[in-house]
Formats: sequence, structure tokens, C-alpha cells
Amino acid sequence: MYFLKGSLPWQGLKIDKREDRYKKICDKKKSTSAEELCAGFPKEFALYINYTRNMGFDAEPNYDYLRSLFKTVMDNYGYKNDNDYDWVTVKNDKAVTLL
Repeated sequence: MYFLKGSLPWQGLKIDKREDRYKKICDKKKSTSAEELCAGFPKEFALYINYTRNMGFDAEPNYDYLRSLFKTVMDNYGYKNDNDYDWVTVKNDKAVTLL
């Protein structure tokens, strides 16, 4: 969501003490619903966040389900998966991985 919105609700909180800062950030993350965080974006984003938030620590994610959420968004907006990712750029006919 950060890349879509440019910021997150817990960024820029004004707290003086370092130990208070981490608690306030944690509290804000816990109190921000997925629906609030993803407001204005496809509902599948909130479904993804709710799914992952509710997973147990050792739980195996249902990757097919999670991928299907993003595929649904792409289909609904008419996007096609061209496997051209933002972290790969072409320079002088060579692919450069930016990771």
C-alpha cells in the first residue's frame, strides 16, 4: 500500500521518546483496519491484508488464493501479465536486475 499511497498511517507520528515511538507505531498498525488502509483501492487488497493478518505464525499460505486476488484486480482493470517487472530495466540490450 505504501507504493500506491505514498505513505502509511503510522508514518510521521510525533513522539518524543524512542520507546514510546515503537509502541505508538505498533498501536496504530493494530488499530488500522485493512479496509481503512486500502480505502479507494480494489477490495482484493484488503482481502489480502486480512488473510495474511489472520494467518498463524507457522501457517502455510494459500498462494493460489493470494495470486488469484491480484489476478482478479488485473482482469477487472484490463491489465495483462507481460512479465515485465519494474525491478528489471533494459539498458544497452541487457536486462539489469535492480535487487
